[in-house]
Amino acid sequence: GYILSSNIEFIRSTPTYYNGVIYIGSWDKKLYALDAKSGLVKWTFVPSTDGDFFSNPVIKDAIIYFGVGKTFYAVDANTGKSNWEFTVNLEILGSPFIDNNMVYFTTDNKYNFSRQCKLYALSLPNGELKWNIDIFRSDSSPILYNNVLYIASNKILNSIGAVDAITQKKIWWDTSVSIEVNSSPAIANNLVYIGNNNGNFYAIDIHSGKTQWTYITGGAIFSSPCVTDLYGNVYHSNVSGY
Repeated sequence: GYILSSNIEFIRSTPTYYNGVIYIGSWDKKLYALDAKSGLVKWTFVPSTDGDFFSNPVIKDAIIYFGVGKTFYAVDANTGKSNWEFTVNLEILGSPFIDNNMVYFTTDNKYNFSRQCKLYALSLPNGELKWNIDIFRSDSSPILYNNVLYIASNKILNSIGAVDAITQKKIWWDTSVSIEVNSSPAIANNLVYIGNNNGNFYAIDIHSGKTQWTYITGGAIFSSPCVTDLYGNVYHSNVSGY
């Protein structure tokens, strides 16, 4: 193993592995590409705009997608050169979700409550805007299932909602999760699973938006759940260590 610490500040971004290289963003406002065997830095990418690096890098076809501040980037995984950039209205705190040739992500007005948060859909080849809709602030990541996007939002309504990715119509939008959400949803068995910052874990019907059951964990849930297909078990962690 190895430890890389020199000149790298606090890291909140989750590392992504691709073709023998680990990619990770840091609060020194850089994206690092590290050789997975040696730990040596292959290249660094410095975003053209200022902002904190919360977003986890997502890779498709040797292109890395992520957001920093108010800009969404597509960077070549081999060279570290920018393919395209797309400027948005507010900070990108969540991670993108990619399906086929589309990438979806949200913005958050945590630093500017007077501005309207949005859900964006961009084309992967060139970063062309396909559509965007208004949402409440969100710093978790959307997930797409059967052409429906499921999104957690905060502020006035701490809730999870479903949006048709083709028509952009909200299918259901007011399923309460009581308190702010940093966790991103997971889907299995026609249920959306998500936890909130108060330690409550929810299972919500994907069609109706009705809560099927709630489990009190005893600690804030910031991470996203994991569902096993074999037994239908759902795993999560919270700040109490369980």
